[in-house]
Amino acid sequence: MTDTKQTSSSDEATQDDPSTSAVNTSEESSLELTGKIFPADSDVTLAAEIVVSDDDDENVSAKPIVEDVIVAVETFEELNLAAPLMAAITKLGWTKPTLIQAMGLPLTTKGQDLAGFSQTGTGKTGVFLITIAHQILKMRETGVDDSKGPKAIILAPTRELAVQISSDAELLFDHIGITSMAVYGGVDYEKQASQIRGGVDVIVATPGRLKDYYQKKIFSTKDCCLFICDEADRMLDMGFIDDVEYFLSKLSPDTQKMLFSATTNEKVKELAFEYLENPKYISANPEIMTPERIKQFAVICESTEKLKVMLGLLREHQPVCSVIFVNTKIVAEWLQYKLQNNGIEVDLITGDLPQTKRIALVQRIKNNEVKALIATDVASRGLHISSITHVYNFDLPDDAANYVHRIGRTARAGAEGSAYSLVCEDYGHNLLAIQKYLGENIPIETFWVPDEFLQVEDKAGNPYKDPTFKG
Repeated sequence: MTDTKQTSSSDEATQDDPSTSAVNTSEESSLELTGKIFPADSDVTLAAEIVVSDDDDENVSAKPIVEDVIVAVETFEELNLAAPLMAAITKLGWTKPTLIQAMGLPLTTKGQDLAGFSQTGTGKTGVFLITIAHQILKMRETGVDDSKGPKAIILAPTRELAVQISSDAELLFDHIGITSMAVYGGVDYEKQASQIRGGVDVIVATPGRLKDYYQKKIFSTKDCCLFICDEADRMLDMGFIDDVEYFLSKLSPDTQKMLFSATTNEKVKELAFEYLENPKYISANPEIMTPERIKQFAVICESTEKLKVMLGLLREHQPVCSVIFVNTKIVAEWLQYKLQNNGIEVDLITGDLPQTKRIALVQRIKNNEVKALIATDVASRGLHISSITHVYNFDLPDDAANYVHRIGRTARAGAEGSAYSLVCEDYGHNLLAIQKYLGENIPIETFWVPDEFLQVEDKAGNPYKDPTFKG
């Protein structure tokens, strides 16, 4: 960008600012297990929001993030399922996977953690039941299935749903020698406890009764290799989410975890971000990005003024929670130092964040201990925190699609949000492409940096002269 305002800058700013450098259903099977088949002429190359691994080098500008394309399977044969399971599926007359099954099973049968969003009756139960059967049969082939403890736990919000899932499980599992049972309140406590002690492969349960059995050491989760929470959105609505989190916290890091929701729920995505390991997000309820709900602003400034502008914006807005995007990891570390030492409660999101740190980060946000998260495009993949009110582009992204992806971190679940971008000589040339990408009906209000922001004092000093700086 060549048309920039002429202002003076301190020597320190130029020295330490790195920025200047479907199925044929049998009569027995339920609709939810089988769902509906694909139309005969449907295209099963499906776009969905999924999170890719953080193998990219964060010290270079992030590559454009686009919604990854999942090449869905058209038949169950393509999944290379265990032979007895494939025979059971054939015997039940299931010839074609449903949409959510076609998208999810290629991931879950390989051990991938998953958050799936699909309405009731679309076959999402089939995703986790087929996955459970496949993984247990693989364990038996390798001789590691020799314990009485459950290998899989399925949580459901209501007794009725637990009974339905258990019934669906029996249809499939009875053909391949996998045992299952439903656990819920209102029935003989000791009888259920005795059955669990006797050994069962899969438990389908409501959270309260199962938590009671766990706390009384009726069973252990040490041999649980799969955990599924079905209708997680209803768990939230009914106040059971604490019990779900209780079990998630008791699982081994190696346990494969899946969350399913009938609605594309931001709180469920947040739960997945917190507890699942590098989860994929798939949806048979496509969510349309709506930048119209996000108020967008561009602040024209010089690169040496950006820190003062950022401090001015944060102090003026007092966001509940915000994300500050930068293009490189080195700038992220520099900015974290600068903001922290200027009294801003900020944290840095790095790639491949371990579960313990994700849980701690989300808890700090819930406790209002963090007001801003600094991230690169790569490190923020999979970030779902519903309380984000503001997004700041400290650096404008080089790809317009990344801009939409960034600002979409706010205005979740029907809420409104704000996005502010700092337009400097380094990345300002990207603004035109972003405006073209958004279209003329989605304006970005542009203004020069306010004079009062330029009077903000930087109290942090030069991080590269601080021996404690790890950047």
